[in-house]
Amino acid sequence: MKITDFLLAQHIIKDLCKMENVPFVDVSVSFDVSGDGIFIDSTKNVCQTIYKIVHSYVDNSDSIVGKRILPDISKRNDFFINLASSLRSILYSENAFSREDNDELFLQGLYQRPLVWIILKDIICPMYDVPLKNVRLVVGNNPQLDIVRYYEKGEIDVGDFENYPFIFVNEVQNKPVLNALLFIESLKAFNLDPTKVLLDIFESEVFDKLDGLLTLVFNDDVNGKKVFMHTITNVLRINNKKKIVNAQSADERPERQNQFWFLGLTEGMLSKTRGSDWSTTRELQPYVEEFWNKVESIKQQKKGENVTFNELLQLKRDEGPMPVDTNRTLQQLLSSDRIW
Repeated sequence: MKITDFLLAQHIIKDLCKMENVPFVDVSVSFDVSGDGIFIDSTKNVCQTIYKIVHSYVDNSDSIVGKRILPDISKRNDFFINLASSLRSILYSENAFSREDNDELFLQGLYQRPLVWIILKDIICPMYDVPLKNVRLVVGNNPQLDIVRYYEKGEIDVGDFENYPFIFVNEVQNKPVLNALLFIESLKAFNLDPTKVLLDIFESEVFDKLDGLLTLVFNDDVNGKKVFMHTITNVLRINNKKKIVNAQSADERPERQNQFWFLGLTEGMLSKTRGSDWSTTRELQPYVEEFWNKVESIKQQKKGENVTFNELLQLKRDEGPMPVDTNRTLQQLLSSDRIW
């Protein structure tokens, strides 16, 4: 197994190599200590595996590509924080902070994935005059396999069981990303080149049909269509700005292209997992602590009795930038600041 067996990991690493002006080197990925290449120890899910692949590649970039990737420690830390947030957004849905992983495999048909099935049936098959096939899906949770991967008949030894071509699906909760990757692998199952198919779609009127379908499917998800299209174009490394508006800045320099996965997911995806900005809280913390220390001091002077509301108001009044006329009502004090 190699890095190119993991589409997202491959794309992220290729962008890092392009940024450092070094060629991408495809190395082996091993889950066994005695194996060759990058060793990945125990992981719970495929997104952890992708993270560790990228992290190991960067850590060992000196020996792999002959140059240190992300030499600046601060930039490297920021990159891996963004990467972890992005991968978490793929694994979990908007309101889920954990999920139940089912280690048992189960079979499905491609027709049970409506979005991909409709695109193939109504757009791809008529466009290329190919028969529609209900490709078998093997669904489960396997951290040693990519999120979605197509396997030809005989590519995997299944022993005495029936051998047939199938698509393996790691059931992540981010449906736009999952459907985008499933669409790419389904094209491979139909013996079609995903890159050529997408370029043909972008350069024809068929794109409007695809865009309309995605609008209907993701009508309750503001960023669903955008994430679906960005996933496809960035994983396949397609740059078509005529019809796809990039969520990131439109930088024309070749070394800065296709940085959707490098910089992280779109703002809409990250907003579901992004934490609060604590910079203001940290700046105000000394003043807050000073105020509550004063409150505690008054409480001790009163031998444990609660501090009254009037006493709290007096403390805040003393902290003000200018003396307050206590003989005037609050209405009078605020009158000069009103906007009506």
